[in-house]
Amino acid sequence: PAIPQLAEPEPEPTVDREPEPRATVPSPTEATAREISTEPEPSESDQVREPAMGPAM
Repeated sequence: PAIPQLAEPEPEPTVDREPEPRATVPSPTEATAREISTEPEPSESDQVREPAMGPAM
């Protein structure tokens, strides 16, 4: 409520500019999340190979 009382036009433009860069951050974050999701997949395969090699030996 304190911000609305000030009703300063300066903070308003500053908030509008912040969302812009933030919107760009989520995009790269999603790409990174996909890479991380792909990493666990190979990791699991490696773990499965380890036990498979154990009994195979």
